[in-house]
Amino acid sequence: GTAGFPFGLAAHTITLWVKPRRAAGDETLVALRKDYQSGVQLGLQDGVPTAWRVYARRPYVSASDPLAVEVWHHVAYVYDGAEHHLYVDGVERGTGTLEPNNRTSTGGWLGSLDGERWFFQGEMDRVRVWSEARTPEQIADDVAGGDPSSEALVLELSFDETDELRAYDRSGRRNHATLGDGFPEWAPERVPSDLPSDLATD
Repeated sequence: GTAGFPFGLAAHTITLWVKPRRAAGDETLVALRKDYQSGVQLGLQDGVPTAWRVYARRPYVSASDPLAVEVWHHVAYVYDGAEHHLYVDGVERGTGTLEPNNRTSTGGWLGSLDGERWFFQGEMDRVRVWSEARTPEQIADDVAGGDPSSEALVLELSFDETDELRAYDRSGRRNHATLGDGFPEWAPERVPSDLPSDLATD
C-alpha cells in the first residue's frame, strides 16, 4: 500500500538497513512508482548506493563508494523539495538537484523494480518511508535505533511476523506488503536479524 505517500515533488525520506551479498550489477532496494512513468528507485549500482528516476533512470544522487558486502549498513535517501541527499551509516555521501518525476506513487516494491528485474541479493530490515525530509540529526537517531514515531511516518516494515507472505506496516497507515507477490515459491527467505541487539528485529 501507499496511503499517505507524498507527491513526487514534495519532501520525502526513505530509510532502511541492508546487508548486500555482492557489489556488481543494478539492484533495487525500494521502488516507489506510478507505473514506469514516475517515481524514485533507491538501490545499488555495482554496490554504490544510488537513487534514480524510475522514468529514464537518471540518477538523483549517488554515493562515492560501494557498500562493503556481508555487513549491515543504514541507507537513507532524503528529498527536501530542492535537493536530494544520500546518507550511508548516518553520514551524508552525496547530493543532487535533478527535478523529480512529478506524480504520486501508487505502488511500492521491495528488493525489485517490479517483481521481474533488478533483484536485491542480500538482507534488509526496518524499511521506513516518511512524507517529510528528515534532518541529519533525525537520520543519526534512526541509525542509533531511535523511536521513528512521527505524523509523517507513512510506512514502517520490521518483518517481525510469522506470516511468511505478509509484512505488516507499523506506521498505522495499513500499507502492508505482500511478499513474493503472494506466491510462497517467490517469497524471500525470512532469517533472524543479526543487527546489533538494540536495533534488531527478527
